[in-house]
This record gives sequence, structure tokens and C-alpha cells, in this order.
Amino acid sequence: MIERPFSYFCARQERADRADRLGATDISRVAVIEVDGVDDLEHRPFPRQMALAFGDGRPGLAWLIAPESTWALSGRTPRDVGLTLLGHGTHPLQIASEIGSQISSSRLYSRHPEDTTDWLALFFQAAMMPTRFSIRDVRDLTTPFGTSLYDLPGPELRCIDRATALLHRDATHASADAARTIQHVRAIRALRLERELTLAHEAEAKRPAASAEAGRSP
Repeated sequence: MIERPFSYFCARQERADRADRLGATDISRVAVIEVDGVDDLEHRPFPRQMALAFGDGRPGLAWLIAPESTWALSGRTPRDVGLTLLGHGTHPLQIASEIGSQISSSRLYSRHPEDTTDWLALFFQAAMMPTRFSIRDVRDLTTPFGTSLYDLPGPELRCIDRATALLHRDATHASADAARTIQHVRAIRALRLERELTLAHEAEAKRPAASAEAGRSP
């Protein structure tokens, strides 16, 4: 086993701390949205749960959606088409207003951007509010253009996957998924940055040796 000097561990911790800070800063304007518990109303999907998680570290938000008469299609009530009315939940109009105010300055991401865009448009239509949101793929945050998750150490990735999979089991499906996703993104970005800093540090350490070797060349 190679014995490392104390300065090595100090430098490594400094890089890790810097990665944590930069990782959080890089996604400070990111919001992840999740839609779950989708019911089928006349063969059209209507979400029953929505949640937001934020990259700046503030607490996430989650809603249980209470079906109302405004969900009716062609003059029929939700009960007419088999959608159970619950005694709890929030009206779609209130949820739509809160979502709009919370993400006004954020970039919106989802694990399934196309499906989420369709569900969100239908939801806002039921709430009689326009949608002007552009939903991006959350993979753009963890695998920037020209890169791949495969260029990161496999054991560290598996450790991140296991850790995030165990989080927030007591929450609704949507809020748990949103919270896990944003923490997964933060961990992957920190790992990527730490790896880049480590490679840069190693390259810097090799330069004196390479210069000395070049100086000895005839």
C-alpha cells in the first residue's frame, strides 16, 4: 500500500470541497419537475401528483391534485368516466399558479421531457392557464455535449446510484423522484468536476519531470 503524504489528502479534500461548491453553484437555477400517479380520463392522461426539486438547495414542493368539475370533458364529470374524487388534494388552478411563480427564474428539467411537457400542457389547460415552459432533458446536466457517463469511474457512479435510490422513501412518488433526481445530478456533476481537477493536478505534477527530461536531451 502506498503511503500518501498529508499534503496529498489536504489537496484532495480541497478539490472535493471546491467540487461541492461549484457543483451547487452550477445548478443553482435548475428546477426538476416530476409528474406521477397519472389517471386515464377518456384515454387522456391526467396527473395526480406533481413535484419540484431545486438545485439551489431550497426545500422541494409537492402537490396531490384533487380532481374537480373543471376536469370534466364534453360536459361529463370525472366520476362519470371512472375518476375517483378524493377528499384531499389541491385544486389544479392553485397548483398551476404556484408552479408558475416558483420556476419563473429557473431552467426546468425532467427525466422524461416529452411526456412531462404533454402532461403539463394538459394540466394547465384543465386549470385554464397558458403554459410557456421549455422542459429540458435532465441528462444534459450529467452528460454535457461530447461527454458520456462512461468516462467517469464506475464504482463511484454505482455508489451514487445506490445512495440516491434510498432517499425520500416516505414521500409521494413524484416528490421522491424529483428529490432523488436533483441530488443525483449534483453528485454526478461534483464527481465529474473532481475528476477533471484531479487530472489537471496530475498533469501539472508531471510537467517538471517532463521539462527536466527535455533538458537532458542532447
